[in-house]
Amino acid sequence: MRLGLCAPLTAHVHPLVAATVVGDKNQPISITLRAYLDTLLPADDISPSASTIGVHKHLLKKAQDDALYRRLLLLGTRWLEQQAQARDPVSFAALGEERREQIIMLAEDAPATALERVFFEHTRVDAFESYYSDPAIWATLGYPNAPQPLGFVGYGSAPRSTQS
Repeated sequence: MRLGLCAPLTAHVHPLVAATVVGDKNQPISITLRAYLDTLLPADDISPSASTIGVHKHLLKKAQDDALYRRLLLLGTRWLEQQAQARDPVSFAALGEERREQIIMLAEDAPATALERVFFEHTRVDAFESYYSDPAIWATLGYPNAPQPLGFVGYGSAPRSTQS
């Protein structure tokens, strides 16, 4: 995927300043990002939401260290806000879960080189990696620790049929 499609914002924006700017001048990126990530990875009866685990902090930290990723988060969250406000006079975070899902599906279904699709693909991978690498999530899956290197001892062997 080509991050070069993300048009430049202002040159040399300090990460802390950039983290507060999004489509709606009063809507911090972290609020929009948390709502987006909690829609991808919501809480359920046994697992906490992405924001409870701090997945948004992981992505924002990555953005501080990577200018292209920072630009992608800024433009992607701006796109989410624009989509939210196109039909509803509220921020993305204030929308109901169903409406947020509809907007995210627009990003998922967009052409592979569209900004919203690039944003969706990159942040989804990073969010799932951050979420499922957290020890608090392992316990909800029934693992006392990371599956590797301690678990699945026969992982190097071909699967065997359990039928005789």
